[in-house]
Amino acid sequence: MLIGSLHGKQSWVLRDALKNRQDVRTSGAMRAQSNRPGCIPNTGRLSDAEVIALRDDSDAHGITYVVYSYATPIAWVRGDGEVHLVAQRFSPTTSKHQSIAACYL
Repeated sequence: MLIGSLHGKQSWVLRDALKNRQDVRTSGAMRAQSNRPGCIPNTGRLSDAEVIALRDDSDAHGITYVVYSYATPIAWVRGDGEVHLVAQRFSPTTSKHQSIAACYL
Protein backbone atom coordinates (compact mmCIF):
# COMPACT_ATOMS: atom_id res chain seq x y z
CA MET A 1 0.00 0.00 0.00
CA LEU A 2 1.27 3.45 -0.87
CA ILE A 3 0.58 6.31 1.49
CA GLY A 4 1.35 10.00 1.19
CA SER A 5 3.17 11.79 3.97
CA LEU A 6 3.92 10.84 7.56
CA HIS A 7 1.57 13.55 8.83
CA GLY A 8 -2.09 13.60 9.83
CA LYS A 9 -4.38 10.78 8.73
CA GLN A 10 -1.65 9.13 6.67
CA SER A 11 0.48 8.63 9.77
CA TRP A 12 -2.22 6.36 11.25
CA VAL A 13 -2.21 4.23 8.10
CA LEU A 14 1.55 3.78 8.45
CA ARG A 15 1.33 2.97 12.15
CA ASP A 16 -1.40 0.37 11.57
CA ALA A 17 0.59 -1.20 8.72
CA LEU A 18 3.67 -1.51 10.94
CA LYS A 19 1.67 -2.98 13.83
CA ASN A 20 0.08 -5.53 11.50
CA ARG A 21 3.32 -6.24 9.58
CA GLN A 22 1.82 -5.15 6.26
CA ASP A 23 3.77 -3.97 3.25
CA VAL A 24 3.67 -0.18 3.07
CA ARG A 25 5.54 2.58 1.27
CA THR A 26 5.38 6.30 1.88
CA SER A 27 5.74 8.81 -0.91
CA GLY A 28 9.02 9.69 0.80
CA ALA A 29 11.87 7.50 1.96
CA MET A 30 10.24 5.04 4.38
CA ARG A 31 8.93 1.61 3.50
CA ALA A 32 8.29 -1.72 5.18
CA GLN A 33 7.85 -5.11 3.60
CA SER A 34 7.66 -8.80 4.28
CA ASN A 35 10.84 -10.72 3.73
CA ARG A 36 10.98 -14.11 2.02
CA PRO A 37 12.30 -16.94 4.17
CA GLY A 38 16.01 -17.49 3.67
CA CYS A 39 16.59 -14.08 2.06
CA ILE A 40 18.99 -11.61 3.61
CA PRO A 41 17.72 -8.06 3.06
CA ASN A 42 19.83 -5.41 1.36
CA THR A 43 22.18 -3.95 3.99
CA GLY A 44 22.26 -0.37 2.65
CA ARG A 45 24.45 1.84 4.84
CA LEU A 46 24.47 -0.36 7.95
CA SER A 47 27.63 -0.48 10.04
CA ASP A 48 29.61 -3.71 10.08
CA ALA A 49 28.19 -4.60 13.52
CA GLU A 50 24.59 -4.15 12.31
CA VAL A 51 25.29 -6.17 9.15
CA ILE A 52 26.54 -9.00 11.38
CA ALA A 53 23.40 -8.76 13.54
CA LEU A 54 21.21 -8.85 10.43
CA ARG A 55 22.98 -11.90 9.01
CA ASP A 56 23.04 -13.68 12.39
CA ASP A 57 19.31 -13.09 12.86
CA SER A 58 18.62 -14.25 9.33
CA ASP A 59 20.65 -17.44 9.79
CA ALA A 60 19.37 -18.30 13.28
CA HIS A 61 15.71 -17.24 13.11
CA GLY A 62 14.86 -15.95 9.66
CA ILE A 63 13.68 -12.40 9.07
CA THR A 64 10.00 -11.97 8.31
CA TYR A 65 9.57 -8.18 8.05
CA VAL A 66 11.93 -5.27 7.36
CA VAL A 67 11.52 -1.51 7.77
CA TYR A 68 13.71 0.65 5.53
CA SER A 69 14.68 4.29 5.49
CA TYR A 70 15.93 5.04 2.02
CA ALA A 71 17.76 1.79 1.09
CA THR A 72 18.91 0.91 4.62
CA PRO A 73 17.09 -1.46 6.96
CA ILE A 74 16.43 0.33 10.24
CA ALA A 75 14.44 -2.43 11.95
CA TRP A 76 13.45 -6.02 11.34
CA VAL A 77 11.30 -8.74 12.83
CA ARG A 78 12.79 -12.19 13.28
CA GLY A 79 10.90 -15.41 12.68
CA ASP A 80 10.45 -15.84 16.45
CA GLY A 81 8.75 -12.40 16.68
CA GLU A 82 11.71 -10.59 18.27
CA VAL A 83 12.22 -7.05 16.92
CA HIS A 84 15.69 -5.69 16.21
CA LEU A 85 15.98 -1.90 16.17
CA VAL A 86 19.14 -0.58 14.54
CA ALA A 87 21.05 1.57 17.06
CA GLN A 88 23.21 3.24 14.43
CA ARG A 89 22.26 6.86 13.71
CA PHE A 90 21.94 8.40 10.27
CA SER A 91 20.16 11.58 9.11
CA PRO A 92 17.43 13.50 10.96
CA THR A 93 14.86 11.99 8.57
CA THR A 94 16.05 8.45 9.25
CA SER A 95 16.05 9.17 12.99
CA LYS A 96 12.36 10.06 12.66
CA HIS A 97 11.74 6.82 10.79
CA GLN A 98 13.60 4.89 13.51
CA SER A 99 11.39 6.47 16.18
CA ILE A 100 8.24 5.48 14.29
CA ALA A 101 9.50 1.91 13.86
CA ALA A 102 10.43 1.69 17.57
CA CYS A 103 6.95 2.78 18.62
CA TYR A 104 4.87 0.62 16.34
CA LEU A 105 6.70 -2.66 15.72
